[in-house]
Amino acid sequence: MPVEMGLWKIAEGSTLSRVGKTTLESEALLETWIADNPDLLGQDLLIIGRQVRTAHRGFIDLLAVDSDGRTHIIELKRDETPREVVAQALDYASWIVDLESDDLDAVCQSYLKTDLASAFQQRFKAPLPETLNEEHTITIVAGSLDPSTERIVEYLARRADLNINVVFFFIFGDGDGRMLGRSWLINPDEVEQRAEAKSERKAIGEWTGYYFVNVGESDEAGSRSWTDCSRFGFVSGGQGERYRRAMLKLHPGDKVFAYINGRGYVGYGIVTEPAVMARDFVTPEGLLLEQPLEAREALSRSRDDEVNADYVVAINWRKTFDRGNAQSYPGIFANQNIVCKIRDPKTLEFLSGQFQVHDTVGKPNGALATSDHP
Repeated sequence: MPVEMGLWKIAEGSTLSRVGKTTLESEALLETWIADNPDLLGQDLLIIGRQVRTAHRGFIDLLAVDSDGRTHIIELKRDETPREVVAQALDYASWIVDLESDDLDAVCQSYLKTDLASAFQQRFKAPLPETLNEEHTITIVAGSLDPSTERIVEYLARRADLNINVVFFFIFGDGDGRMLGRSWLINPDEVEQRAEAKSERKAIGEWTGYYFVNVGESDEAGSRSWTDCSRFGFVSGGQGERYRRAMLKLHPGDKVFAYINGRGYVGYGIVTEPAVMARDFVTPEGLLLEQPLEAREALSRSRDDEVNADYVVAINWRKTFDRGNAQSYPGIFANQNIVCKIRDPKTLEFLSGQFQVHDTVGKPNGALATSDHP
């Protein structure tokens, strides 16, 4: 069951008065709000199409991609019954699943009047992933659902392993204007974690015991800096819940290889401390944000916001290369996720040689163990 949302106004003298729900003139207005502000859905998205016509004669209200290259179908309830909307969204997903990168690029150019690679770079400050649409997510926007439809959605999500959720928007109004409220049928973090777990299950091979960590450095102004990471002993990520959660995956003792998009691997090290907000991270020279940083702007954004601040993980770097000497080869493992497990043995073999990581025997937790020599 979704969480019922109520809103109260705090008046002078700390008395409360409940703000009543009101109606929205047109669901098309809500679609416009989401198209212009996809953050309303609690997800970091690039809207690439609106009223996208499918081969099945239907029209997807909004089509989006996220920073990992997953596609997102966003469908508003409008005048249909909730069951009809769910069936409709599943029909759209059956069309989406076969789309190639060129198809998504054509949708983007029709809507945004620019190619997908350029729009993606501008939105996420990162290059477009080589592989798109390996996974897709369905988000249904509704004011309410009947119990039967709730059961169907929860079955599809929790039993059929489909990335589907319902977001509810409510309009509240009083004499001072109107406000927009939001809640979900299923906790969105649960949906995101399930999507990540599904991607990992699809990966070929056992986990090698090493983590891939994307440094987040790019040619864009305000990006993160590998020079900062290597000098002060850390990796970082943030500016959103999913990025914060990625940093929280790393624990003391974890072994990581640091990667720069478009260049290659630049560092190997061991996690020494769990993630903390950038404002609280201490280097041997003092607080991180008081040091001479190349990426001060990126690390300082939303510094006091527990959800949107940058989170920093302490790393004891065993061996590093500067960005100009990043280690790579054609086909080496790389991923748009900030943190993920390395499963490709060929990549590990290459990195072990370049970063002087010496293998031994044993598989803790089913992973290849190593003996590391500084």
